[in-house]
Amino acid sequence: MNLRSIEGKVADGKALSSQEKALLNQKATEYWDEHPDVTSRFPRWRKHMAWVAGHQRTDFSNATKKLVTLARGNSRKLIFNRMRPFVKTLLGKLSADVPKPGVIPNTSEDADIESARVGDKVLDALTIKLHYKALLLAINLWIIITNRVGIRVFWNEEDHGIVSYEEEEVKDPDTNEVLRTKWEPIPEPGDIGIEILSPFQFRTDPLFSNPKKWRWVVFGEEVDQEALEEEYGLEEGELTATDSSLDTAYDLEATSDSIAMSVPEDKESIKGKTVVRMEFWTPKMMAVMAGKRVLETKPNKNSRIPLFVIEDRLIPVSNYEKGIVYNEAVIKDAIPVQREYNRHKSIISLALERASKLKILLPLGSVMNRKSFTNEFGTFIDCNTKLGEPHQMKLDSLPPFMPQYTQDLEKEFQNIMSIHPASVGQLPERASHASGTLLNLLLEQDDAVLSPLLQVRDEVLNDVWSFVLELVQENYTVGRLLKHTGINGVHSVGKFKGSDLRGNTDVRVVSQTGLPRSRALRIEYVMKLREAKLLTDDKLCLEMLEFGNAERIFEDSILHERRAHRENGKIEEDKEINPEITPTWIYPFEDHLAHLPIHVKDRLSPKYDLYSESQRQALEKHIQATMQIVATQAQQQAQGQVEPPPPESTPQEAQS
Repeated sequence: MNLRSIEGKVADGKALSSQEKALLNQKATEYWDEHPDVTSRFPRWRKHMAWVAGHQRTDFSNATKKLVTLARGNSRKLIFNRMRPFVKTLLGKLSADVPKPGVIPNTSEDADIESARVGDKVLDALTIKLHYKALLLAINLWIIITNRVGIRVFWNEEDHGIVSYEEEEVKDPDTNEVLRTKWEPIPEPGDIGIEILSPFQFRTDPLFSNPKKWRWVVFGEEVDQEALEEEYGLEEGELTATDSSLDTAYDLEATSDSIAMSVPEDKESIKGKTVVRMEFWTPKMMAVMAGKRVLETKPNKNSRIPLFVIEDRLIPVSNYEKGIVYNEAVIKDAIPVQREYNRHKSIISLALERASKLKILLPLGSVMNRKSFTNEFGTFIDCNTKLGEPHQMKLDSLPPFMPQYTQDLEKEFQNIMSIHPASVGQLPERASHASGTLLNLLLEQDDAVLSPLLQVRDEVLNDVWSFVLELVQENYTVGRLLKHTGINGVHSVGKFKGSDLRGNTDVRVVSQTGLPRSRALRIEYVMKLREAKLLTDDKLCLEMLEFGNAERIFEDSILHERRAHRENGKIEEDKEINPEITPTWIYPFEDHLAHLPIHVKDRLSPKYDLYSESQRQALEKHIQATMQIVATQAQQQAQGQVEPPPPESTPQEAQS
């Protein structure tokens, strides 16, 4: 009996014996408690977090392999946290561009291309619902501090989707009179869930660095004990085990001169009764464990571990070779500079205090009242001049190299974090005036250092969103209403189900790597493209500039475009449509030039080949009628004629 045999048994849907469950629990607990990350990396990660937060009297003890608080001592030790603003700036640079996921069709067939477009709409809707920008912010922050972050993709049974809406009457409880009507959503249980995991919440197979070769992964989180017992039908108090690796993940070990605060054992924590719920995943199975008990086992239907890890590996070797961590976060390199910066500022502060104190040279035998140096009127010195007159000594001055040394430390921070003066809106040295080309080159130099990290992040996000679409295809058995960004950036709602994807789940994440990350430089870059007539679409320009109110600016033109799309939709829905009716849809005051390209695009789309003969004729007649009006208007404008007034009665379709 071993783990592989247990894995095969669970994959076949067979129940485990008590001995097999005990072995499975033993293995998962060993992987969780004795993982190399726990001893080699957890203390260092906690140190990085503490120093960025400003708790810089902490250090890693090589003897105890723990993070300890250092003694204050009698000397002055000031802390000037320069790491936090640099981390914020770096976080802003990494988060300046939101990579957009898009579906790549499996083949060049029209059906797959159309299914890929459906997948794009589903992804757009899920990025809105799952707060994609907030997820990216958390990912980037963990990468900066620890160089490691996990992304967990799962089917959330506690969430739900919306199938449709139904109208309900609100009645008066006394008279039973209908007061009003309201629309209530019809829910469908379950939906996609994405969770960002701190590096303390998971353990990966230390044998392989390639996720495709991982034999197992353990994920853990602290949950409410009573709720978990109720979920699995256990008696109250059966799950009592507590895991220390999560409880002390962010704690510091107190030294003898530190004040340790603790909670009495008989007092319950403010979090209530909790227990660590662990998920043990392999490519063939998964198991849920808590309180040293196996609560659930089931086959892994997707044959892949639903945990994705982002880590920048500058040195392409295993992280656990000979107990040395090769690939650390950038914060590790900044800590020695921060320590020297604190020492430097403390020395300056102490020197200024000493220099500000009055120093007097007294001759031997001189009688002097040292208690009457100062009062509210000034400084008075009582002395016996016969034995020698006191003289004030020259005040101590700071060495002349001190300001230069301060600048050198700032430059070290800038070089380590790849954030130079141009990245914070400052002119570089010896620059007499702000040149857009110069600043753009300097910013591009800083951003070039981030490109490898962004490529690693985006490659992992490709796998994340591909797995999301696999779950959508598997679980969206009923059409669901999803809010997405429609044509021309207008918010829209569509109904989708998993079968619409037709297996097109290959996703590629695309970043705007060709545009400057600075908003000011991006505006300048886009405007230059407009001046060169390489960008002629106003809506596209505003989209590239991330302008949020484009819909309001183009409200009138969007109104005409929506009408054109509705006309296309009517033709698509009615296979027995009368071709003679579509020319009557044309309203004299509509923007015919805005309608025409939308109808032509529908004519060239793959769905036109699936139209019936009546649908094809209806679309053709509507296009021809629109083209005739456009040509007539152009001829009238050329001759200087005025367009005739509209008819007194408008078509019913135009009024709707």
